[in-house]
Amino acid sequence: MKKKYFKLIVYLYFLLTLGACSILRIEGESVQTPEEIEYLIRKDSIILWCELNYIKVNEFEIMYFPYMGKTPTLGLNNNGSYEGFSSCNSFFGKYTIDEKNINFESPTSSSKLCHEVMIIEKTVFSVLHHINNYIIENNQLLLKRNDEILMVYDIK
Repeated sequence: MKKKYFKLIVYLYFLLTLGACSILRIEGESVQTPEEIEYLIRKDSIILWCELNYIKVNEFEIMYFPYMGKTPTLGLNNNGSYEGFSSCNSFFGKYTIDEKNINFESPTSSSKLCHEVMIIEKTVFSVLHHINNYIIENNQLLLKRNDEILMVYDIK
């Protein structure tokens, strides 16, 4: 039984750290255009993996990635859940989506303590809480609070 859970944990680790390299998949096929992506997200039938490009920390500061050698990821799953890697811990939660509106519930995360990159994790979680809509353009997922872009994830 422990071996089974160990394999699952190892698989999830690789999925989140290596497999989360900005891949779009639907039933084994690659999706290319922003229109296809938006349609499938609205239809709740896609898994979307993205790498964080930058995050607006406050009115005066933007954090670009990779930062300190780390690039957070975000995955939107077809069952209304999200998951990712914050730079230190993996995290997951629920999201709701309606037209261009998207809301993320507060994430649950693993509890490793990584002093040097904890600022990244705190920033990602804090900003994610304020997201209420999105746009997909130029192979990027733009997460916004009203009209203000707060997070930009690259879709490769």
